[in-house]
Amino acid sequence: MKPGNPNYRPDIDGLRAVAVLMVLAYHIGTRFIKGGFIGVDIFFVISGYLISKILMKELNEDRFSIAAFYVRRVRRIAPALIAVLVATSIVAYFTLLPSELKEYSWSLIAAVFSVSNFFFWSQSGYFDALASSKPLLHTWSLAVEEQFYLFFPLLLAFVFRRNRRRVTPMVLALAASSFVFSLWAVKYYPNLAFYWPLTRIWELMCGTCLAIGAVPAIRSALARNAASLLGLGLILYSGMLYTVATPFPGFAALAPCLGTALIIAAGTHGTALVNRLLSLRPVVFIGLISYSLYLWHWPVIVFDAMGVGPEGLSLNLRKVLIAVIAIALGTLSWRFVEGPFRSGVKGTPNSKIFAVAGICAAVPTLIACIFLIGDGIKSRFPPSAITVASYLENPEAGDRWHYRIGSCFITSKNTFQDFDQSACLAPDPSKPNYLIFGDSHAAHLYYGLATEFPEDHMLQATASGCMPFVDQVPHARPDCAEIVHLVLKDYLPKSHLKAVIVGGNWLPKDVDQIGKTLAYIKSLGVQPILFGPVVQYDTPLPRLLAVSIKKSDAGLPERHQLPMSRALDLKMANLAKTVWNVPYVSYFDTLCKGADCVEYASPDVPLQGDIAHFTAPGSVAFAERLKAAHILN
Repeated sequence: MKPGNPNYRPDIDGLRAVAVLMVLAYHIGTRFIKGGFIGVDIFFVISGYLISKILMKELNEDRFSIAAFYVRRVRRIAPALIAVLVATSIVAYFTLLPSELKEYSWSLIAAVFSVSNFFFWSQSGYFDALASSKPLLHTWSLAVEEQFYLFFPLLLAFVFRRNRRRVTPMVLALAASSFVFSLWAVKYYPNLAFYWPLTRIWELMCGTCLAIGAVPAIRSALARNAASLLGLGLILYSGMLYTVATPFPGFAALAPCLGTALIIAAGTHGTALVNRLLSLRPVVFIGLISYSLYLWHWPVIVFDAMGVGPEGLSLNLRKVLIAVIAIALGTLSWRFVEGPFRSGVKGTPNSKIFAVAGICAAVPTLIACIFLIGDGIKSRFPPSAITVASYLENPEAGDRWHYRIGSCFITSKNTFQDFDQSACLAPDPSKPNYLIFGDSHAAHLYYGLATEFPEDHMLQATASGCMPFVDQVPHARPDCAEIVHLVLKDYLPKSHLKAVIVGGNWLPKDVDQIGKTLAYIKSLGVQPILFGPVVQYDTPLPRLLAVSIKKSDAGLPERHQLPMSRALDLKMANLAKTVWNVPYVSYFDTLCKGADCVEYASPDVPLQGDIAHFTAPGSVAFAERLKAAHILN
């Protein structure tokens, strides 16, 4: 409902502002909004409420038309989306590497046809490209909504016309079923749970329940204020305290969804303090541009991370600049694209609107086809840059024999039962046996060590995102906890290993757990060898190297190193020597002289295939240096 409509509620636009600002703050890395991804869930509840309210009004007045409904959706969604897709494609042509441009093209087609949630779900393997290299990743939420609205209006109309008293039971049953499925999927298939519409239907249904009167009205002023304050508290709680480690959506999504529903309900039969605050004009304005702002903000962030923006800015200044640019683009899009097309010319036939929308949608589709037929338009880069950049293409498939994915290295696509103990943990009685234990930052050592140290036998027990700690955190994946328990409680006490190589994607907060785990391993009579934090970059190394070749800027990768890794390395090296009393291997000491680190395993072959993990030749090159330094001998 637009301003000027007697049923217009400015507080709901204020809620939209809260939602989009949370998403923006989360994506630019604001310290206090670590759970800002819940802004999408706020949008879902609002959408379910507003759309269902309109549908019920039309059904009650016997003027519901599915064609008219889809015309409104086209007017609302298509113009700004297509404008962003075309603009993003232009920047992508000048920015993305050939392999990235091809993947972008498929995501572009997926976005046009509202299936990008399934596309990005299919691309959510552990070694898939970083989210920060996918300019259209955020369109997954739009796809979820459109898939919901493909069937829900028809289902609602069918049930209403057969027996309107069955509408509420139908909605409640659908919401409950979706919620239960979400709980199950979050536990066993977290990537599916995040992207699939079946795990999100209940969030939209929260709004539908309000629209159809399935929940009691909040009429007293005291109750309205209490409800709206509680609702705001739930939203702020989840936005500030949730993190990427929070299992989501599932049970955790209840807080932001219930909070949003409470605020909407509080403003339905009167007003409340929170609703009045949300109705302030500056807040409402952000709400009015929220759709366009949501569309523009993520491509701005992605292309800035790829070096499109100015260099030399402080991190905080860069965040402010990104927010300002995103809001400016969102405002222009709302004013000159979204608004005019949404209002449109009254009396325009539905067939004409669909035809125009189809023609406009054909433009980004045609662009995607040109990029794909042109194989990513490789002529934009020098041949050596193309060779280096090729290491970004499907690293999981290319390195399957290197990490031993699905047998000795378990990802989120596997279960504990996939871990092949007979192949991964069987010792060789004729050789010294070493166990490589930890997450992917341990797994990437296997190929190099097995190649360069044939006189030793390398065992492997690794799982993606699985910290090798004796005390597992409660939210750890079941397969992670089982592998760690197998190694520390069952295998090591009975083994006769020369040493355990412990590696992980260490963070400063892990220091205490590292020390406790090393002490436990030593108590079993086994020698641990601790490998420190890997040299990491804020952008995949092959991309940095390819761009540095194109720009003749050899210092580009060095400027994109993450400084935290080196500081943590120095701290861990000191603790290993003075407190933990264990051998310590520093990637920085092995690969770097000052800030100048090895970037190539050999000519045109990058040492690392993403921001941290070794390529197969990179693993060998690192192991060669370890052998020369007599690390394991």
